[in-house]
Amino acid sequence: MVTNEEFQSFFNQAFSNLKNFYIKSHSLKNDDEISPNERALKIAISSLPCAIKFIELKIDPGEHKNVKDESCYLIRYDLTKFQDNSVEFIGQFGIEDEASLVQIISGNFGLDEEDAKHYISDLTKEFNVIGTSYDYFYIQFTPFNILKRPNEFANSLIDIFIIFLADELIKLFKNEVEIDFKNLYNLKKDTILPFSEFVAKDKIIEGLVKIEGGKPSILSVEDFQSDVADIQLIPTVPEHVRRVFNCAKELYIFGYFKYCFFTVSNHYAYLALESAIKNKYNKWLGNKAILINKMGDSIEMASPTYRKIQEFCSKDRKNWRCDQITVNGEPFPFSMKKLLDWLVSKGIIGMWEKNMFDAGIYLRNSLSHLEFAPILFPSSHTLKNIAQDINKLYHKQLRPPEL
Repeated sequence: MVTNEEFQSFFNQAFSNLKNFYIKSHSLKNDDEISPNERALKIAISSLPCAIKFIELKIDPGEHKNVKDESCYLIRYDLTKFQDNSVEFIGQFGIEDEASLVQIISGNFGLDEEDAKHYISDLTKEFNVIGTSYDYFYIQFTPFNILKRPNEFANSLIDIFIIFLADELIKLFKNEVEIDFKNLYNLKKDTILPFSEFVAKDKIIEGLVKIEGGKPSILSVEDFQSDVADIQLIPTVPEHVRRVFNCAKELYIFGYFKYCFFTVSNHYAYLALESAIKNKYNKWLGNKAILINKMGDSIEMASPTYRKIQEFCSKDRKNWRCDQITVNGEPFPFSMKKLLDWLVSKGIIGMWEKNMFDAGIYLRNSLSHLEFAPILFPSSHTLKNIAQDINKLYHKQLRPPEL
């Protein structure tokens, strides 16, 4: 039989692990360097533990696929009592008598009887209700024995307090009062349109026509679908690139309803081109990469990607600057310009094509870093050209280097 003091020690250690994880995973700067929300969450985590009440539930794992151990736990975290390491064990109960469980939960966890009924009913259906948030407290169900699986419990605690309860903790610990711009400037809500109006043709489109047989006719949504229907990527194009490009095509079609989507469509088309260039480099990397810095130090990276290498070098690692390393025996192309040079060196594109790609990247940047809001005319020309550029990249295959 585990004593209340032993449980208290167990929970204290779990909260200590949570706080250490938060410190290590967040480069905690001075308070004036972080946002009010970050500061509030930092204070909340440092104020743990909070008061706990818990129940041990006896459940047969053989009868319930989501249950791992016979001893499972319902744990109530009191969000009004921080810097409080009190732990109250209410008792051990079976799940057969739901009515009794409802009384226990309502009497000890602060739920009214109706809420307790709903909670127990939802819990016992599949035992997949892991956590439920209420005003000022949170109830966790662990489908495992927390004493036998301390690491699993520690991970669940991280999820609860750093992810699931983040917004609630920020509200509780945030001292700064946000400016209420709505009242200050008497801002009004947007009008909620009925569906028929929401999907109506944009008024600008009403002024555009197509010429057929020498006669003007009104453009339809089918016309815009037809514009991009035959713009296709070849099978060797990676799924991530394909997904971004397909989004650009769909945005073009939806420009029929919202004219500004034509501009967003162009932006996504250029993003697809950028993704295609980086993924071509990823394809060449293969399953592993050997990084060597200017001091001769080396590391082996599994499942490497262009971004993964950049992030590795950007974490203030001494002697690991992106522009001073080799990857699989070649200088790392640390910028889009260098990536285009790399494509030329591999014979994937020619110099004249490099200039075209460079222009595409410039347009991508101009649409990403806005000072003024451009509105582009509907034309599938950009989508066709970029599809052609992407297909050229993946028509020629590169073998990963032999390491």
